[in-house]
Amino acid sequence: MTIAIIGANQTQAVQPVTVATQPPPGGATGKPEGIAPDSATLELTDPFSARVQGINRAIQNLNDGIAAAQLAHAGVEDLLHGMARLQAHTFKVASGALKPEERQALQQDADRIRQGMNDTVEGLQYNGVPLLASGAVIALPGAGEQRTLTLPALSGVLQPIDLSSRDGAQQALGALAANQRMLGEARDRLDARLATLSDALTSARTAPSGANGRFHGADMAQASAVTSSVIRDRAGMAIQVQANQTPSQVQGLL
Repeated sequence: MTIAIIGANQTQAVQPVTVATQPPPGGATGKPEGIAPDSATLELTDPFSARVQGINRAIQNLNDGIAAAQLAHAGVEDLLHGMARLQAHTFKVASGALKPEERQALQQDADRIRQGMNDTVEGLQYNGVPLLASGAVIALPGAGEQRTLTLPALSGVLQPIDLSSRDGAQQALGALAANQRMLGEARDRLDARLATLSDALTSARTAPSGANGRFHGADMAQASAVTSSVIRDRAGMAIQVQANQTPSQVQGLL
């Protein structure tokens, strides 16, 4: 089984944000003048921002997976259309009512149809990954454990058919019916996977706004806490300065 990756976006680690803060004025002595020369640092990890970035990459990879599935689905639909044409030719020959030259003309057209279908199987790719020939499992990085896309393996599904005689056409009918069932099952699996990936994409698209809101809320909460601390420190410093300058007024208030 081939493991393919069509999305190149990987989740990257986010470096912690460093915010510088200052100690209370006066340090341990309580003196308003004189701030400690060495400022403390507070390192904050940024989990919400990391989550938003990861979700955005997952959205890109889900889009890649959906595009690949849609292209594979269109390829299978084209094969089913070609299969219907082959079956129509085969039924005509199997009926036994055609002349040799008519059977020869249908044989030539059937060979052209088969060649075109095989070209589709072998040549249809997305970002270098064969979509119909290999049965590859496409991994979608960052999109969750179950976010994969298993592609059909259709190489060799179209064997030559003999329309030169009625017996040859009747034998070909069984093989064509089996191939048609295989193509129909591949289309149904792609339909189901497209629905799952589309639902996952819808869910992923609603996540960044919530994570962003929580991130900005945490950021604002910290900024508010720092501001409140500075206000309290400065108010206390002002009261202390005034008390030192006018002790008698302060005593009169007591």
